Amino acid sequence: HSIFAIAKPGIAPEGSFNNHWGVPLTLLKLRQQHQSAVIEMGMNHPGELDYLGKIVQPDVGVITNAAAAHLQGLKNVAGVAQAKGELLDHISLDGCAVLNADDDFCDDWMQRAAGRTIRLFGFSERADVRLLWSKGEQFCLQADEQEITIKCSLLGQHNHLNSAAAMAAALACDVSLAHCVKGIEQAKAVPGRLALVENNQNCTVIDDSYNANPASMRAALAVLAGFGKPKIAVLGPMAELGKEGATEHKAVGEAAAKYGIGQLFVFCDQSQDLALAEQYIAGFGKGAQLFDELGSLMDCLRSIFKQAANQKIALLVKGSRSAEMERVIAALLTEGQAC
Repeated sequence: HSIFAIAKPGIAPEGSFNNHWGVPLTLLKLRQQHQSAVIEMGMNHPGELDYLGKIVQPDVGVITNAAAAHLQGLKNVAGVAQAKGELLDHISLDGCAVLNADDDFCDDWMQRAAGRTIRLFGFSERADVRLLWSKGEQFCLQADEQEITIKCSLLGQHNHLNSAAAMAAALACDVSLAHCVKGIEQAKAVPGRLALVENNQNCTVIDDSYNANPASMRAALAVLAGFGKPKIAVLGPMAELGKEGATEHKAVGEAAAKYGIGQLFVFCDQSQDLALAEQYIAGFGKGAQLFDELGSLMDCLRSIFKQAANQKIALLVKGSRSAEMERVIAALLTEGQAC
């Protein structure tokens, strides 16, 4: 949308308007003067994207990846890939499918999108928009036989891959490379999606509280790992993982330890699944603590802020929608720890 705002002004969702309510509400904003519509389509069970695809009838369809999410309704990652592929069935025959060249299911999606133009993005040499390197806020994309270094405020290598996907989609709509770069560089994080909340004392809060799955957890932890010490992750449980829930929570805890995160605080009140939350701790080991009350978590953080008066703390807050981790962000803001 940031790219199209420059080249082909139009509409985009006001938030995560990605279901059978949100998609039509976004489409109903279309007016004759609009030149583009960026639509988010989400799913957690088979058939959902088939339904939404019939409504949207996209000219360009983008699949970012297939990962362990919504396994309760989709059973496994192959089920996720199959359900996401429903989008491809509804791209116009003269349209374009934008696919992740690095994903294990890319070839399956390419086969399903047969007859449409296909543009690939990713690290792979076969990518039409290729991410050559990524470091901090800067990254280099190769497209149309050009190498372009871009500086973007969006955090994380995964957002640099998302930028490659956005560029591939825009190029498919005859947007110039220059407009693509300008749009990417002007893109801003939205609250709850790896947004920096600067502290007025000694802490940088990374607000990724809106939602979570195992892949996005690892991506957020990789962002946190890029900050100086000390590093603290405050995580809530991940939902909709079915029988893989315990395994995936433990694996995220292990990943946090491997990334060199100093402390892992798990916030899980009595309305959440404590058994899953404890798997974070089992995976992380020493330095992990479980809090079932927001007050006790805040008491602990307050003590840490006070003791680390001369150090810049990096603090990640993340969990699934049902964990309501925005409560932690609100508490930090209310108490003046972050501003």
